[in-house]
Amino acid sequence: MTTILTEALRLGKSAKGYRFGDEGPDYYDCSGLVWRAATNVGVYNGDRFTTYTVGHSTQFRRVTDPRVDDIVVWSENSAHGHMGVISAPDQFYSARSVADGLGYLSISHFHVYPVKPFYLRPVKSDGYTARELFVTTPQMQGDDVRAVQRIVHATVDGFYGPKTETAVKYYQRQHGLVVDGIVGPKTRAKMGL
Repeated sequence: MTTILTEALRLGKSAKGYRFGDEGPDYYDCSGLVWRAATNVGVYNGDRFTTYTVGHSTQFRRVTDPRVDDIVVWSENSAHGHMGVISAPDQFYSARSVADGLGYLSISHFHVYPVKPFYLRPVKSDGYTARELFVTTPQMQGDDVRAVQRIVHATVDGFYGPKTETAVKYYQRQHGLVVDGIVGPKTRAKMGL
């Protein structure tokens, strides 16, 4: 299974740099990078979060035993926030700034005065398997659908309907997969999700 960290590193490698408010694929800010990585690997399927809102999501839980692949966040209403994905003890990967681009930083030496960091772990991180996507009534919806729509070049509206299914079937045919319009484990793996 692809982790948030490995996905963030993959996204960062192909990005052009940092830009405030962006969520890829060419530019990211810190929360845009973490949001996109968590969404792409299927551990988060909610609205775009920021440093101010991520701590209130029910899809993450606060932890006191941070480990690689957890999210580190500096956030307070009175201070500019920051976040990244823990990559090693005392290290995180993030979209840093316009001047510094994307890369690694030290947790203990990074400061957002007077804010101390807190740590989040996706609720679905342990043994989570991404859901299969297919046409249903009502239609499946979410950021996982949007991620697929971007890959298959369908209209990105977040709803898995007949047009998305057709685009998925075309993608499956082009990549030697079973052509069933279902985004299951094999199709998801080929898509890198």
